[in-house]
Amino acid sequence: FILASLAISPFSRVNPANANANTNAIEVCRPKARNCINTIWTAPSSMTHKSEVVDAIRDVLNSYPQKGQAGVDCNGWKVVSDGLDIDIDDSISSIMALEFKSCVGPAALAINLAQPFIDDLKLELIYVGMGIDENEDKDNVDTASASSSWMVKVKSSSRMGSSDLFVNKKRLEYLG
Repeated sequence: FILASLAISPFSRVNPANANANTNAIEVCRPKARNCINTIWTAPSSMTHKSEVVDAIRDVLNSYPQKGQAGVDCNGWKVVSDGLDIDIDDSISSIMALEFKSCVGPAALAINLAQPFIDDLKLELIYVGMGIDENEDKDNVDTASASSSWMVKVKSSSRMGSSDLFVNKKRLEYLG
């Protein structure tokens, strides 16, 4: 992701207004939500194999510190489900879900029984065929053709509250 100086990923980010394009596997944030972010990351054109994109996603996520960063996610994170290697029906998308646990600050002490808040990060890997040859085997798209690409639809959201104090934004900027 070519975003901030902290960006550690090879992906680039697409306009968030287009974040609900192509599939509905990941829910769109509700309008004017201040505790949810949707965006799309696009894989570099040099990544033509699905396995390359999956490895890059996992490498980026595994580089995220378990003790958090920039005052967020101090109580760690975990992978809840990893279906990035699985193709789902004709949409040829795959989903990964993670949980991040907040630091225990005044808000958590006051309204969450001194427990960390939990945020969800969902990633959907999507094969975007742009001029698919009718002879191309859509069930075996580990290798994308030169006119095709991979994108990752992203949703980072807080489970509780109406504001997240920019935690989701900090997390996504760090990841790229």
